[in-house]
Amino acid sequence: MFRKNTKLTFLVIPDANSAVVRFRISKYMLYLCAALLMLIVICSAIIYYLRLDSVQYAKQLEASLSQSEALQSEQNTTINELHKQVVALSDQAKQVQVKLEEMRKLGETVIDIANTSPKNTSPKVTALSDSGQSGGIGGSLNEVTSEEMLQLSKETQQLLTKLDGQMSDVKDSLIEAKAYVERKQYELAITPSIWPTDSRKITSEFGYRIDPLSRRASFHSGLDISADMNTPVHATADGVVESTGYDRAPGNHIIISHASGLKTHFMHLNKILVQEGDVIKKGDIIALSGNTGRSTGPHLHYEIIKDGISIDPTPYLNN
Repeated sequence: MFRKNTKLTFLVIPDANSAVVRFRISKYMLYLCAALLMLIVICSAIIYYLRLDSVQYAKQLEASLSQSEALQSEQNTTINELHKQVVALSDQAKQVQVKLEEMRKLGETVIDIANTSPKNTSPKVTALSDSGQSGGIGGSLNEVTSEEMLQLSKETQQLLTKLDGQMSDVKDSLIEAKAYVERKQYELAITPSIWPTDSRKITSEFGYRIDPLSRRASFHSGLDISADMNTPVHATADGVVESTGYDRAPGNHIIISHASGLKTHFMHLNKILVQEGDVIKKGDIIALSGNTGRSTGPHLHYEIIKDGISIDPTPYLNN
């Protein structure tokens, strides 16, 4: 081993004609310089690696940031679209609520119509404004916050829940109205309510009168309606032909039984077009008017019978 003060001599010869440069350095300094050089190399390598790693990390951060910005932009677009959908859904829910209210009123109107004479009926239903109509819109821009949008979403959900219950109520109401109208239609169909002829001229009313043949006071059990020979005679309600035939006073005649408990009697017919047992609909032509039986001329004698007793047909005409 060398001693601590052992030195090394270095000769530097630039070229053949130049003077030789000589210098001496201790081994300790040589080792120290070598160690410093090694340290510099290592530090340089570490710095280079760290710089390279930081560049790559920066690129990764930049890529991640770009991806995050793109994702944020996509999320913002999605949120804005969801906001629009919530607003549109809220508007639709309100429109549905208005329509449901109109349907409820319509059901009430239908029932009112069923209970009212046609000449007195004029139902009115307010129409919704067309959401697609043209026209300008505007106003200041007040963007909603997330909290406001969340509140609108909750309110819309509550409204939809309420509408679900209202729809069930309206459905039940309309079903009830439909059943009621069908009952009314059936009652109307089986109840005499139209004129038996196109003629509207009554030549002799129901009640007491001077008999046109005997010239004595008598009770007239129906209406005499003016009708030329072979004028079509119509059934005034749905029913079943109970009997047809000829008798001296009524001449050719038809009796129709109705499910309402009433019977209609048509007399002085020239020709009978139905037979016993036939099912008849209101308005069907059942005969042609004539002048048979005890009659002074062509006409139709029309009776309505309730519980075996003739009643005044007048209230049943155009009812």
